[in-house]
Amino acid sequence: MLHGRWNPYRWGWDLAERAGGILAKTIGWDEGLDRPTPKQTLPDVYIIAHSLGSRVALEALGQLQANRVKRVLLLNGAEYSQTAKRVSAYSEAEVLNITVDTDDVLQKMGSVFAPEAFISSVVGRSGIMNPPDRWLDIQLDDNKLQKKAAAAGYDDLQGNNPKKYMDHWYSYLHKPNWRLFGDFVSGEQNIGDLRAALS
Repeated sequence: MLHGRWNPYRWGWDLAERAGGILAKTIGWDEGLDRPTPKQTLPDVYIIAHSLGSRVALEALGQLQANRVKRVLLLNGAEYSQTAKRVSAYSEAEVLNITVDTDDVLQKMGSVFAPEAFISSVVGRSGIMNPPDRWLDIQLDDNKLQKKAAAAGYDDLQGNNPKKYMDHWYSYLHKPNWRLFGDFVSGEQNIGDLRAALS
């Protein structure tokens, strides 16, 4: 059933890489980006991904044309920061990476289930070092960030439910976070706007 893997997560990890290739094919290598014509209008592509879905999304970004995807929202990403750093240097997509340092699943379980120890260098906890201008890490459980966000109109941003252990899903279940996510995905706020307001 697990095809040689010793636990389901390890199998899911491998499948996520394969799924990234399938997602890239689904989105498509668009010849119009290489040879655009005046009449051609390409549809914008947006990706929203949580946990292992972030591994899928980043794998797809690395296989597509650099400007094929417009915006990506990553939530509690279960992918190595090194991999995300490499993809961010290539892709021209704007990426809002939501991190939660107190995410118990990534913090305590990643080193057990992933093929290598996550330690702390997982994109959903640590983000990436020296990101390009089009990439922004937002740590939802940081008190300073929460205060800046409130001043910018994003009240009550939260990344971890203090009443529930192992809550890896709170970043999208906590409804006050939705406005931030929606403003980014809709284009109401771009990465530069959010960096100015929140960093």
